[in-house]
Amino acid sequence: MSNLRALDPDQELRPAWLTSELFPFASRFIEVDGARVHYVDEGQGPVLLFLHGSPNWSFFYRQFVMSLRDQFRYVALDFLGF
Repeated sequence: MSNLRALDPDQELRPAWLTSELFPFASRFIEVDGARVHYVDEGQGPVLLFLHGSPNWSFFYRQFVMSLRDQFRYVALDFLGF
């Protein structure tokens, strides 16, 4: 069974090029079996779960989120290593 634990969002580290204009979403983190996993949770309504393919990450979905977050709750996980 997984050991899930929400992590402190103040520990967020973003690369300098990733500005709030490019990715205007709060980064959230959860611990899964000792690994820190990043995810984005935005909007309200029915849930749209985005799971990226390789070699993408949640950044890939930013335009969808900006367009749909008034109608849907968007959740995107970043797989480990991305």
